[in-house]
Parts: sequence; C-alpha cells; structure tokens
Amino acid sequence: MYQCLCCGCYTLPVPPEDAIAYICPVCFWENDVFIKSDNEPSDENHGLTLQQARKNYAEYGACCLEMKQHTRRPTEDETGECTMLHNEIEKTLVEAGSVVTDLLASLKPAPYKPDEETPKEMITFDRTETDNSKWKTLLAEYLKTAKAFEIHCWNEEAEWIEVAMQYGTLKESDWQYGKIITGPVTKEFAKMLLNIPKPTDTELENKMTPFFNVFLDESFSSSHYGTEIYYDGN
Repeated sequence: MYQCLCCGCYTLPVPPEDAIAYICPVCFWENDVFIKSDNEPSDENHGLTLQQARKNYAEYGACCLEMKQHTRRPTEDETGECTMLHNEIEKTLVEAGSVVTDLLASLKPAPYKPDEETPKEMITFDRTETDNSKWKTLLAEYLKTAKAFEIHCWNEEAEWIEVAMQYGTLKESDWQYGKIITGPVTKEFAKMLLNIPKPTDTELENKMTPFFNVFLDESFSSSHYGTEIYYDGN
C-alpha cells in the first residue's frame, strides 16, 4: 500500500501517480494526478489545494469539514508513521507562533474521534445511470418525514445558491469555498427538489442533482451531486 498525499495513511493500492481519482477512505481526499504542487488548486477536489486539505485533516480529521461524515479511523496497518500529517501540523503551529513540542510528540495518526452516529447504508450511482429516477425515489421516501434540510453549494454555483435561498437561509460557516443553506422541509421545497431535471454537465461526475450536498435531518445525505447516498436503513 502507498501513502495518501493528504493524510499520509497507507490507503492507496497503487503509487499516487497512478491512483487516478482514488478517494482515500480515511480523509476523503480524491487523489489528483494532474496537480504539480501542494499549492495548486485541485479540480478533483473542487479547488481545494493539497496544503489546505492537510491542514483541514489536522483540524477536522477530513480533507474538508463537509467530508468528515464520510471518513473513518485508519486501521493499524494504514497508519504507519503518518509523517506528512505530523509535519503539516508542526508547520502550521510554527507559523502561528505556538510552542507545543510536548503535544506534537504525543500525537497519533488519527488526532480525532469520529462522531458516534447511527450506522448508515450507502448507495452509489455511477455512469450506468442514465436518469435520476432512482435517486428521486429514495429521496422522496425521506422527504415524507424530514423536518429540516441543509444544502451545500460551491461559490461558483450562484444559480443554485439562489434557488436554495428561496426555501431557507444562509448558515454561518467557515467554509470559504461555498455556501450552506438551511431551512424547514416544506411541500414546496420537496416539490422543487424532486422536479429539478438531471444535470447535463456530467463530464466529471454523473450528477443526479445540481446541489453538491443535500442533508435531511440526521437520516439522509446526498453527496457529490447525488452520486453517493447515505441513509438510515433502520
């Protein structure tokens, strides 16, 4: 196994230069073979740089806060020394003028505890899906009982931010790359969500919906434009 360039854990089945679009299960960084430096924005990760992703992992336990729910604790075989994470934390603290030598010496490869959540079922939609009818069918079931929603959009998706804002309000967040809209699940909101046609811009991902993330209460989440669904199977 080979080290993930973000978290440093040994999760890649092939060398990083060959692991095209492989998503690390520990930090959820999508390996980008096309970036040339740690400061170059990654199209595979929606403009996030590898340097920022490492800092996020050190703070949140994920390449970005929005992906934390999809991460997991590394296994003993995957941890190794995780030197990249240790070095990134040390660099960040030095830049901030903090002296925490004792803390750094005691750090473990996974400096976070995953939330205690109900285990979720997972469904993925790949390029064999020619429409979003299956996505809508599953979504409709959870819309029946959901009380609140949360939608994540990237900053450049102004059209869909405006649509979501018709049903909710902006949530304060330190996510600098996008906007988070929250609100109550109403009949009008459900109708809007279920009537939006399948996006046609599917070069990078076979999108089921134009919204990057859609969360309904704590029981349902549609991630990566609906290509990954996590739901309470109970």
